[in-house]
Amino acid sequence: MQELITVNRAIDEVCCLFIAVLIIHLVIRQTKDITSRLFLLLSAATFCMIFFDYLFWSTFLQEGHMEEAINQIASYFINLFCILVPLILGAYLVFFLKIRLKTTKLFAGIMLLLFAMDLILLLISQFSPMFAEYTGLSVYQPGMVSRIFQLIKLLLLVMDFQMLLYHSTGMRKSEFLSIVGFVMIPMIAAVLQISHFGALIIDTGMAVTLFAIYFNAQLAQLQLVAEQKKELEEKRISIMLSQIQPHFLYNTLTSIQMLCSIDAEEARNALGDFSKFLRANMDSLKSLEPIPFIRELEHVTNYLHLEQLRFEDDLEVIYDLRARDFFLPALTIQPIVENAVKYGFSKSDVGEVITIRISTYKEENFYVVEIQDNGSGFDAAGIEEIPTHADGRSHIGLSNVQSRVRQMSGGDVILHSQSGMGTTVKILIPCS
Repeated sequence: MQELITVNRAIDEVCCLFIAVLIIHLVIRQTKDITSRLFLLLSAATFCMIFFDYLFWSTFLQEGHMEEAINQIASYFINLFCILVPLILGAYLVFFLKIRLKTTKLFAGIMLLLFAMDLILLLISQFSPMFAEYTGLSVYQPGMVSRIFQLIKLLLLVMDFQMLLYHSTGMRKSEFLSIVGFVMIPMIAAVLQISHFGALIIDTGMAVTLFAIYFNAQLAQLQLVAEQKKELEEKRISIMLSQIQPHFLYNTLTSIQMLCSIDAEEARNALGDFSKFLRANMDSLKSLEPIPFIRELEHVTNYLHLEQLRFEDDLEVIYDLRARDFFLPALTIQPIVENAVKYGFSKSDVGEVITIRISTYKEENFYVVEIQDNGSGFDAAGIEEIPTHADGRSHIGLSNVQSRVRQMSGGDVILHSQSGMGTTVKILIPCS
């Protein structure tokens, strides 16, 4: 018996150490999503259950009032966390598997009812020998209530298992097996405890499967990051290609050709701007991180110089730059400015001056880049998600910019527009 106690204590110590490391890592990461927080809670509950199991075995068959009291307290908390773990696991599964609200309410109702029944039985056990009769030296004789308690605990685990099986479509095999292991191990122990009071929950197995769940969650996170990088790359290419449209190249080259016979110096400057514009578009494909605002502004300036060759005095540009020292994704401002030019002249009266105002300033915790135009506008006041199409116009470029700003900088793009009153686009970049 002494060897068994020594082995169980050693196993509990190792399991507590490993789970403590996992908990510390989760706390340091400061995860904010509900699924990660529930997993942290599940890890903490499992740690407490194994810790009290360690106290139970440390005082098992020990003489003395203090040892017997600690043993009884440890036994109570082992049972308490044994019913808390499947309840928390159920909540984790609901959010991890993204189960529908109607199903969630029914599942939560049944789980809470079973938990409440077991909790009442556990409280009764402190005042009645019907649960288990203490016979001295940390030895207990199970009663009928104890077997009912274990049966209800088994039903809690069966509910988790059934929910996992029913909603496991789309899970990776490794994810499914790790969660099944975490459910099945205490289920087997619960069956044993119905007929063999005091049978051990297999702490080692629970600790290993807990790590397996976390490892698979990390793999899923890495896969998500890889998918987001691929999506960003596709959007960069899409935006870059959208800026090199044949009609823009044709109009620009025609304007430069006309300048050659009128003002050779101006034509040379225009070719320089055109070269820088094309180079900046190509460089954007290499920009995996946000770039300084000054670099993006230079690209916008080159673009507007080229457009002013075509529209001359009909295009007015105003700069109001009160903030410059910040970073933002490449090709963020230029597509918005191009939209302002394109739709400003497409629906304006002949001879009407289109004014584009580019402002930057700091507001609370954000750097704000504001692009205003006095074009025709369309009805879209402060919409949170920029549509790819609206009012007969294509806004794929703006939608891509919004997505990239959110993913790369944690900021946002807000669109305000009113028919006949022009459009304002605000790019919000969090202060680092």
